[in-house]
Amino acid sequence: MDAQAAEVAADPETTRRAKKVCFCKEVDLGTIEDAIRSHGLTSVEAVRQHTNAFGGCCKRRIEDILATMPVSSPPAMLQAAE
Repeated sequence: MDAQAAEVAADPETTRRAKKVCFCKEVDLGTIEDAIRSHGLTSVEAVRQHTNAFGGCCKRRIEDILATMPVSSPPAMLQAAE
């Protein structure tokens, strides 16, 4: 086992975020969560545009992720509002 694999295995959060959501384009959960938070994404299409998670294989998984994440404004919009 190489060092990176050992590090991922040792940290449950890293392991959770490394889980593949889109197998076609190999997009992981962490990438999708980060895009949702950073850009205030609320739709599957918006997630696809920001992450390259491509097609029907992951639509349901992206919908589930969106349903579990709180809706928030992207940081830039929050700063502009202040």
